[in-house]
Amino acid sequence: MSIPGGGFGAGDFGDMGSFDFAKMGEALSRLGRAISANATGEGISPDAVREMATLTNDKAPTVNEISSGLEALAVAQLWLDPKTDFTAPVAPAQIWSRSQWIDETLVGWCEIVAPLAESLSSAVSGAISGLTKEALGDAFGDLLGDSLSDEQGGIQGDVSGNQNSNPFSSFGFGPPLNSENAKNDDSKINPNAGNPMAGIFNQMSNAMRAFGGVIFATQLGETIKTTAGSVTGGADIGIPLLTNNRPALIATNCNAWGAELGIPEAELRYYLALREVAGVRLFNNVPWLREYIITAIKSYSAGIKVNIQKIQEGMSGMSVEGIGTSPEALNEAIANGLFTTDETPAQKSAILRLETIAALVEGWVDEVSASAALEHLPALPALRESARRGRATGGPMQKAFAALIGLEISPRASRDAATFFNYIATNESISQRDELWSSPESLPTIEEIINPSAFRKGRSAPDDLSTL
Repeated sequence: MSIPGGGFGAGDFGDMGSFDFAKMGEALSRLGRAISANATGEGISPDAVREMATLTNDKAPTVNEISSGLEALAVAQLWLDPKTDFTAPVAPAQIWSRSQWIDETLVGWCEIVAPLAESLSSAVSGAISGLTKEALGDAFGDLLGDSLSDEQGGIQGDVSGNQNSNPFSSFGFGPPLNSENAKNDDSKINPNAGNPMAGIFNQMSNAMRAFGGVIFATQLGETIKTTAGSVTGGADIGIPLLTNNRPALIATNCNAWGAELGIPEAELRYYLALREVAGVRLFNNVPWLREYIITAIKSYSAGIKVNIQKIQEGMSGMSVEGIGTSPEALNEAIANGLFTTDETPAQKSAILRLETIAALVEGWVDEVSASAALEHLPALPALRESARRGRATGGPMQKAFAALIGLEISPRASRDAATFFNYIATNESISQRDELWSSPESLPTIEEIINPSAFRKGRSAPDDLSTL
């Protein structure tokens, strides 16, 4: 009996001798040894994702680019000092290539999106196990359930240490057990030795969980690689990816940013340096921000389910070996909705929290950097409008997370947030504006952003962003 849809090139279970599990392992390895968290929740391997995010023809910054970039970041710190109570970072500034940005932020990426990787891996494992159970029929239903719930159950891949030992052999799925292994009694195997299919199901479940990790590592690697082509600094993504945040500019992308504006390169560089420094100060002085974002992503991840029909349609005819050599095919399948499902109310709430906090971060950085540039950069209006226009068509954070969770940050919300922070600083003080970041409860909701004059009056008690 065939698995519906012919997923993963397995063909008929009656002819699994033609399916090479060694090639499957090689394909998974080629995809970057993408290992999901399994039951430990440890996340995905940064080294695995890094291989998927490798850039070609990346240029290292020149000596002149390093010198001028560091000078701009130092000047930006001086201009920003009187415009915020948030202190400057201790870590020295740096100038990076695109590949350096990937290397520096990779661990942060994997930590922040780890809940997504785990949930997707579990969902894929469960969905494929369901297809397997359907294919094999009810006769093996109890066996399948027992093997999936028992982490130690099933015959191990090599109980004797011999390479020829194979739990699939008694069903014609590979080389036979050797004579020495055939003599092993139950105590050398495990309590489920009487049910050889349990071992097969256990290994299949682990393989499908690993495949879920492959899917996510492939998508995350491509997302990071794409984002590296436009992000201008370490903080430009809009989330704290670095545990030790420091100002950093990506020289190649800074040179390309705003090239059509006809503005002197020095002004462009100073403006981007101001935005970078402002973002780093915000991240360093708001320690709860990183965990808040991770918690929202975790809330979204808890509702992830895999549409089995989509898997059948999307993976039909796509072999594991083919995925290993051509991850673009898998990315295209994912982009076309391979794992898209209707969002639950909890997921919609989590997305709204992320979109709100992203708008507040962008609005604060926009307002503070503009206030610092006002006396120094004649082209500020054009620079600011260019930055806003770029965000309107999809800023770095939106582009990155749109591919992962469908995040959509409203350009109007970011503009309203900048206006909100300007109002508080002008009518109250810079200190009171920055004090709003003392906790999530102190910040305005998406509804309150549009009416800053009523913000203080309208609150009898702080509203928690998590209740959105």
